[in-house]
Amino acid sequence: MDVIQEDLAWFYSDEWQTMEDEADEEYRAGRMKSYDSVDDLLASLQRTS
Repeated sequence: MDVIQEDLAWFYSDEWQTMEDEADEEYRAGRMKSYDSVDDLLASLQRTS
């Protein structure tokens, strides 16, 4: 029997696990970006806003 720490129980909720599954699918489908630096990330955000 696994014991889940009380302060981590949110992670194992059905709602959170559904969101984890959705994020995994987005990753597998290639719908993500990675950046070499925080500055690159911020520049990208500024261009899209």
